Amino acid sequence: MAYSGTTAASSVANPPIQIARGIGGGVNTSSTIGNGSGLWFYNSTNGTTELQSSTFFTDGYYIGMKAGDAIIFTGSTGSSGYVGVRQIGTVSTNGCGIAPTGASMTSTFN
Repeated sequence: MAYSGTTAASSVANPPIQIARGIGGGVNTSSTIGNGSGLWFYNSTNGTTELQSSTFFTDGYYIGMKAGDAIIFTGSTGSSGYVGVRQIGTVSTNGCGIAPTGASMTSTFN
């Protein structure tokens, strides 16, 4: 299933929702993945492997996603559900996805 971002028809648009963004100092600028301080939520029927594509969120750059932001994602594929927390990987004007390695927590359930 393809991602339907902010430019998709309003009946199918499903962009991630920003829950919070840090203000002021305290951002980890020594991180090798980025210095984002945002928190996002995303729910879909895409599998976690699809979410790891470096251009999955095609409009990620334009909606304000930053490398290192945390993302909570939930969904289901077939009869299995999942919930996870990861970081956003590299962000470019082409898009971004969840980092395939590094800080992560994912659980699959039936």
